Amino acid sequence: MSPPRDTLAARRALRFGLAGAALAYAWAAWTHDSALNELAVLELGASEAVARGVDRGAAVVLVVAAVGAWFERGRVAWGLAALWMLLQAVAEARLGGAPLVEWEPAAHAARWLAPFALVALVGGRVRRAELLLRVGAAATFAVHGVQALVGVPRFVDLVLLSARRVALAPSEVAVERALVVVGLLDLAAAALVVTTRRRAVAGYMALWGAVTLLARVTAGGWVQWPAAGVRLEHAAAPLALLLLWSPRTRSSP
Repeated sequence: MSPPRDTLAARRALRFGLAGAALAYAWAAWTHDSALNELAVLELGASEAVARGVDRGAAVVLVVAAVGAWFERGRVAWGLAALWMLLQAVAEARLGGAPLVEWEPAAHAARWLAPFALVALVGGRVRRAELLLRVGAAATFAVHGVQALVGVPRFVDLVLLSARRVALAPSEVAVERALVVVGLLDLAAAALVVTTRRRAVAGYMALWGAVTLLARVTAGGWVQWPAAGVRLEHAAAPLALLLLWSPRTRSSP
């Protein structure tokens, strides 16, 4: 018996998210020194040549994972892509240099858990996939909610630059106040996505995830597409939940 139509749609959403994120990570690893590269050189004593080789090798694996995602093949590559995403977050946390950066592994949870959710869905383990997606989305939104509440500078700059692109000129104080509201909404969504199965919550998270990734382009121009691409799973993960929580999927055996 074939899976319900909405389960297949959830798989497509995760495939798209993984493919786009993997390609963005691959581009970043091929063209720039990754956070893991910097950590390996600064703290582990690796040579720049070795660290660069790791980046290039990771880029190849990420491209394989992206291509395989379109055909639902290459689960090992998906797992390796997820591991790379997690290691990048750990390296960023270790390197520091920004407020609350030590929470990056949790902030990126939707990215590195989504590939495992896709593996579960392809294997017919819908409940396991749902659990992974709920945990990933909740962790990402919870950390971003706290960061918005305290008004981390990069969030303030993101809003200010995006606003100026559309001829608006809000004050920094107004942006900080708006971020408090955003932070409270993100925290509420994080709590609700793990305690309820409300499609409205998943829909809000998918929409807001899409808005925040597009904000990277509106703030910095199309040159920032990799920064937007690596965040695709912030929208794809809750979108997959929205589809999995459809009445048709819930009523299926």
